[in-house]
Amino acid sequence: MRLLLSPQDTCSYLPDRQSASLFVDPHEPLDMRRYAALLNVGFRRSGRYVYRPHCEGCQACVPARIPVARFKANRSQRRNLRNNSDVIGRPCRDRFGERKYEMYKAYQQRRHPGGSMALADRSEFASFLAADWAATGFCEFYDGEESLGVCVYDRVENGLSAVYTYYSQTGEKRGLGKFAVLWLIDEARRLKLAYVYLGYWISQCDKMSYKAEFQPLEVLTQGAWRDLSG
Repeated sequence: MRLLLSPQDTCSYLPDRQSASLFVDPHEPLDMRRYAALLNVGFRRSGRYVYRPHCEGCQACVPARIPVARFKANRSQRRNLRNNSDVIGRPCRDRFGERKYEMYKAYQQRRHPGGSMALADRSEFASFLAADWAATGFCEFYDGEESLGVCVYDRVENGLSAVYTYYSQTGEKRGLGKFAVLWLIDEARRLKLAYVYLGYWISQCDKMSYKAEFQPLEVLTQGAWRDLSG
């Protein structure tokens, strides 16, 4: 498999550092079997592009996954589940429709004002979430008839891989980001899958450090998956 190295750029998570990515040549044929193998060695996807951070002198981005059979919700997570006990998850019928696009844009403008993702058009919105070779699920969360947000994930042979979650202001107040991870864990258990892959844990970045709240959490270091706590 041919891998390419991107040019260096300012890091999106640690602005005082430079970042680069190792990514699979877009001309390489991909399917979910090959993607599962890439996930297991620390890659993930953005749209149809599969990448792994490869930054000179920095290893802050650490691949992370939850072993669902051993996961136990903590007090904060149990409270989140109680507070959202009325939330229903349904398959998303209109994945890239106008209502979804407007919610996504509003989410980006709240979370990443001025960033390129906040300026995404309809085509960029769809291409960021989907890949023609991926087995991707879209779960939409509802309170009654009110849409609170959407969780996008891929199914691979040994687990579910979180792609992206976005939500309304109401969903933000209800902690829908945390709830979506808990939903993925429950869904993986229902499907008898071993892991939920969370992308990268970055201890120095508030937006990415929250993943350590899900215990036990396995991280990929020195070529092997190990419990973060041990």
